[in-house]
Amino acid sequence: MRESKRRKRVIITGANGFIGSNLTKYLSRDPSLEVFAMVRPDAPVNFLKDFQFKDDSNEKWFELVEGNLLEEDSLVEAFEDKDIVIHLAGFVSDWGDKKRFFQINVEGTKKVLRAARIVKASRVLYLSSLAVHGFGGHSYANEEAPFAKKNYAYGETKKIGEELVREWITNNPDADGAIIRPGFIIYGRYDKNSFILALDVISSGKFAFINRGKRLVSYVYVDNLCYGINQLIQAPEVSGVYNILDGNMTWREWVSKWEQAVGRKVTTVSVPYAFLVPITAAMVGFYKLLRIKKSPPLNFYRINVMRKDLAFVNTRITTEVGYTPPTELDDGILQTLEYYYDSKKGKER
Repeated sequence: MRESKRRKRVIITGANGFIGSNLTKYLSRDPSLEVFAMVRPDAPVNFLKDFQFKDDSNEKWFELVEGNLLEEDSLVEAFEDKDIVIHLAGFVSDWGDKKRFFQINVEGTKKVLRAARIVKASRVLYLSSLAVHGFGGHSYANEEAPFAKKNYAYGETKKIGEELVREWITNNPDADGAIIRPGFIIYGRYDKNSFILALDVISSGKFAFINRGKRLVSYVYVDNLCYGINQLIQAPEVSGVYNILDGNMTWREWVSKWEQAVGRKVTTVSVPYAFLVPITAAMVGFYKLLRIKKSPPLNFYRINVMRKDLAFVNTRITTEVGYTPPTELDDGILQTLEYYYDSKKGKER
């Protein structure tokens, strides 16, 4: 009788986040994988437990494990006997203390990579961001597009994270790794702080564009992102950077798609970028002067996202592992809206 093939043991950091929770659910349904969802000791996990068990039984789809991104020993313990480390955890924000960005996104990544080396993980997949390229304008740029010379704290720390991963791959000849850059807009279930905030505005019947909303932006449905990540798990070998996205469209086209799905006319206004600069500068200066931790209504990250084209292509993952988005845009929108309306009724999380 043929011996069954051993399942790959995969651990996901930041498993209770937007992408992490979707990826945990997605990968745990793959019979070739044994999935471990790593969360902080004090992290809320009730919603993860909602889909952890099979058919109201005691059998689990995945295991929950605790680990502290800033404590190497706890990471080593969490990573022990795992084949693949998927590092999603990080400080993702358009506003915040620069020290915190570096502490979590740089120092935390260093500790993750050291722990992965100690336990001899065979592969590391690192979730980066297209923000490493900055907002200077990109017209269907591929994975070789240069880093921004000057960037915001988030983009700068993700760039450093990429450099650390490349160094790790070079210094670990028996292992491999890849850097993942998703589309700028990531949408889907379990979103609390990303595109869902813009969806609140669209649902209210109002939306403001910068420069008439004519600039391009890349997007990806979260299930398609998870599908692409699983392709990188299953690939015999991986290396370098992989953009994962579904396409590009103008901001005005993007809002129009959601307007049609919501079934409500959205009143739009267009504000010139030059008009917003002094207003944003005043807001940012005021918040910094008073040391207010939350972001002002406008900051330079937010107004620059719509200023120039942010269009990219995913050439490498398409040609090397055959990535094709399994969920079409219209279906992704409908599934997202179903979650959105349920969450408003208190049925989700």
